[in-house]
Amino acid sequence: MVQEGMSIHAQAQRSRGKDDWETPREVFDTVCKLYCLNPKVDVAASFGNNKCGKFFTKSLDMKWSYPWFCNPPFNLKEEFVRKADEEFRRAGHDGIMLLPNIITEREWFHDIVLNSDGTGFNSGIEVYFHKKRIRFLDDGVEGCQPVSGTIWIIWSKRPLKERKKNYIWENPML
Repeated sequence: MVQEGMSIHAQAQRSRGKDDWETPREVFDTVCKLYCLNPKVDVAASFGNNKCGKFFTKSLDMKWSYPWFCNPPFNLKEEFVRKADEEFRRAGHDGIMLLPNIITEREWFHDIVLNSDGTGFNSGIEVYFHKKRIRFLDDGVEGCQPVSGTIWIIWSKRPLKERKKNYIWENPML
């Protein structure tokens, strides 16, 4: 039975008692290289599923003082997108956020990501669509696959064309 106001995917995740799916390492590495970013801290991780050597488990109350990566818990997407935008506007560090199963018509998405007339993105924001569905991991084992698309939101003062000029991949685990 579908619960009103909740996607089938959200219900499936909740029924498994899981809200924090791990991003596969190869997806993370490929996307960081593609968009010329070198995150230093994973702001929504736990030991074992972190994609950077430095990671936070309770980052909504912290300052994000490094370039960052975020795959937020499913039920906290809005809070993490708001926090990411707040931290970018405060500190100016590059950030990349994976948002699976995103519903872009949500009011909060428009308020934070889109400009006021809806013709583009707010300053410093880029949005890219992931071509295939990502099969997320549960304790390192393939598990959940969203029923709809995934987007990547990037916060950066430098557009992709500029980031590409002198980009060198840096292993985030070091």
